[in-house]
Amino acid sequence: MAFCFIGGSMKQCSKCKELKEERLFSKDASKPSGFRSECKVCLGSRRRARYNTPEATSLRNSKAYKEKHNRESKVYRSKHQEKTKAQRACSHAGMTCVSLRAHHWSYSEQFWHDIIYMTPQQHTESHIHLVYSKEHMLFATLDGDLLTTKQDHLDYLHRCKSLGPSYEEVSTVRPDYLGTGGYTHKITEVEFINK
Repeated sequence: MAFCFIGGSMKQCSKCKELKEERLFSKDASKPSGFRSECKVCLGSRRRARYNTPEATSLRNSKAYKEKHNRESKVYRSKHQEKTKAQRACSHAGMTCVSLRAHHWSYSEQFWHDIIYMTPQQHTESHIHLVYSKEHMLFATLDGDLLTTKQDHLDYLHRCKSLGPSYEEVSTVRPDYLGTGGYTHKITEVEFINK
């Protein structure tokens, strides 16, 4: 796994046994170290496996679960209005893709359609190295430096080795204007290479 070493303590994951930076572990105030014992990648794998069990599927289909999920979604949308608006704008403009993630480098309205396409793995990796500043509606480095342009954002993610070398093939917005005023993207034969 490639990651950018910024400094900080190292910790061994209890599942994969790899030595990783502490920032690659979720925080947990109940633990002596202040972090969970398994890394974010292993935790995500375990949660996905549990999510796909028949018992979990049955629970998700229950009325109580759906009501709770709807309440939690409403709270998230009200807390993160700028993100919700940007995601909806891209969705309504036809800028979503099933196999790729549309990453917003800025949540300012003027940049809602200026997105970077990534594989799900690249998107997850990139967010490990980014801190969101709600005040500026931009991301910052782990050192707190704001990434004020799309190029700064991409350069930083390259330095952290979060993006594969061929991501540029779909990283820029290539809209084809439709008579309805919407945008659509033609993404064909893109092969991502992850280091």
